[in-house]
Amino acid sequence: MNTLMDLKYGLSPEERRDFRQLYGDPWFMVQCLLGHSSRETTVDRYLAPVADLQLRSMLAGAAESAAAPMPELDVVFARIARESEGIQDLDDCMRPAGGGIA
Repeated sequence: MNTLMDLKYGLSPEERRDFRQLYGDPWFMVQCLLGHSSRETTVDRYLAPVADLQLRSMLAGAAESAAAPMPELDVVFARIARESEGIQDLDDCMRPAGGGIA
């Protein structure tokens, strides 16, 4: 996810660190706004929908497609599919019940 954000906004790892230091942890801000007792509660409840929104935002705002394939993002996309209602991982749908490759 950081790779896509860096590409979209032209951020270096140092700039991303500076941005976080300037604006703080967004999960802490949401935790305070919603009155959750812990950061973990906030992340557990909102990670999947936030990841979905971030992904949609990045894809919609991309001036051009990133070079594919990007295997380093396969795990991220698979997790989003597992944790987001209404999103399916096609690779999971294509595997036979025994777990082998179709």
